[in-house]
Amino acid sequence: MLTWRDRTPEALLADRALLEQRMTTDAPHGDLPVAEEQWDGARIREYEALHVARGRTVLSAGAVREGRLVGFTDLQVTLAAPERAHQGGTLVLREHRGHRLGARMKVAVLRELVAAFPQVRRISTYNSDANRPMVAVNESLGFRPAGQLSSWSTHL
Repeated sequence: MLTWRDRTPEALLADRALLEQRMTTDAPHGDLPVAEEQWDGARIREYEALHVARGRTVLSAGAVREGRLVGFTDLQVTLAAPERAHQGGTLVLREHRGHRLGARMKVAVLRELVAAFPQVRRISTYNSDANRPMVAVNESLGFRPAGQLSSWSTHL
């Protein structure tokens, strides 16, 4: 496990881009049609800079195997209101699943959160009900349903 804040380590940048690209198709989306998005290092850096410009810090954890980033999770804190945080995306490449890497990454980033932002009292996240493995991870970490999100799509 490796953690960082706001900026993906340069040596892992290409791997992080691949993970974000795979997030667009590998995460369960129910019946919504999705197309793979293109991500590269420049887009990752733009995404990171946007969070900083909006007054957020992003704590990240990653699973590294044989020098390659094979999973990540992000947790965002708005610096003007640091009592709340948002657990963002979490993904482990399919070929590395089944080793509890998602749970281990989330625990690592939560430890970083407690150390850096002890004032955080609530963390929100969301997930598809169809993503039972990640729902189980969230429940084991103490997350509880607090609402429902609907996604809609139409053809233009």
